[in-house]
Amino acid sequence: MANTGADNQDHQVLLASNNHNIVSDLKNDDFMKRTDSSNSSTSSWDLLANDNAAIIDLGSETPSLASGQQSPSSSNPQAKNEDDFMQAMRNKIMEEVGGQVWAAGKNHARKFFDLYSNIDVLRPYFDVEPKDVLVRLGQSLVPRKPVKPQTVAGELYGPMMVVMTLIALLLFSMKHSGHTVQEGTLMGTAIGVCFGYWVGASGFYYFLSYLCNSHITLLQIFSLVGYALFSHCICIFFATLTHGASHGIFFLALITLGGLSSLKIFAVFVSRTWSKQHGLTVGGIAATIHLLFLLYLHYAYHSTYEEALTLMGNRQKRSTLIDLMPSIFHKSS
Repeated sequence: MANTGADNQDHQVLLASNNHNIVSDLKNDDFMKRTDSSNSSTSSWDLLANDNAAIIDLGSETPSLASGQQSPSSSNPQAKNEDDFMQAMRNKIMEEVGGQVWAAGKNHARKFFDLYSNIDVLRPYFDVEPKDVLVRLGQSLVPRKPVKPQTVAGELYGPMMVVMTLIALLLFSMKHSGHTVQEGTLMGTAIGVCFGYWVGASGFYYFLSYLCNSHITLLQIFSLVGYALFSHCICIFFATLTHGASHGIFFLALITLGGLSSLKIFAVFVSRTWSKQHGLTVGGIAATIHLLFLLYLHYAYHSTYEEALTLMGNRQKRSTLIDLMPSIFHKSS
């Protein structure tokens, strides 16, 4: 029993000594950690002061970062990704806008050229039956009372044919009378005069109708003026056939046919204008210009007719004298 108690006492002493050694070891470990942390938090200037062999490099333009620190770009990858995304969006928007602008310009240019290459665009203006053209030619010489707005056909086939016929008649009259031009050709002169009046007068009438608030379109004015030139064709034809005899037939045609077509134009403009005073103004100007153009077509070549007759008479007299000269000399001898 005495030995057992001694053994227990020795065992307790060993445990106490072991506990003391463990506590001392833990204290030493804690002290070493604090020492390491204090050494690691020491500034670079303290290290330089303790190290006599330290060298300071002042040539670097980029400041050195302390250990454990990162650059803004590397420390904030989300901001870098956002910048890249915004730059990509800008490039994409610029490409899309540039593509849309190019496509819009290309479509406009294609439509502009297709307007002249596509015949279907002009088909409605020339799709007219021949019998309708004959009816409208007759109606151009039949004025009606401007009680209500008169209808005007919006087509170009009939007026175009009338203008081409007038060109042919004017060219025939110039060749028949021996008319010459100093610049250009007879064909060019006839085309310029006829088409110039048709287009120019139609544009001028449209301008007057716009000022006077007349409800008529430019296409309708082209059709109205073109069909009204049918009377000019008849008058020029009679004047060409009878220019050597008398101008009576021409003046008769001028009063009847030219007057009827002018009254037709006058009645249309009056009926399609709200204000009667404005309608009378536009209709009167249009009818007057229409008659003056007919007089111009006749008297612009009237002197040529007279000169042609005079030259023909002189040539006949010269030929007669030449034929009589041998007989005169024979008798005198």
